[in-house]
Amino acid sequence: MKIAERIFILFMGVFAAVIIKECSKLPIGSEYTIGPGFLPRFIAYAMLLISIMLLVKSFNKNKTDGKGKPFIVKAGFMRLISFFILLLLAVVSVDFVGMFIPLGIFMILIFKFVERYSWLSSVKVSVVSVIVFYFIFKVWLGVPIPGFSF
Repeated sequence: MKIAERIFILFMGVFAAVIIKECSKLPIGSEYTIGPGFLPRFIAYAMLLISIMLLVKSFNKNKTDGKGKPFIVKAGFMRLISFFILLLLAVVSVDFVGMFIPLGIFMILIFKFVERYSWLSSVKVSVVSVIVFYFIFKVWLGVPIPGFSF
């Protein structure tokens, strides 16, 4: 592993430690449910553990690991960029048309063009997912959905 990767791992470990310290000011639980400090603290501990494991692994790796092959190939990089562009468009369009339409279109496009599923599979999974999300969040939990009027 390169020095820059080790520095980044150390930075992430320090960041996790700072989150743990700050989360100690928040309660983990309340009388009937978990508190506001539970999830961030749990995630920060997991992040710290993974950072330590990666740092130890970086010193134990064989010196020839990763030599001669690129970290990201061009096709994978283009799929990643297209995913983030579609995600950005979906997030921006939530304010204009609501939550479920951009989510459905985003899922269809990701399944079809990034994951390369058929159109039929992409549409079926997207429609079923959006319906399930609607019933869980709007009907069952009563969460106010952005741009949702009916």
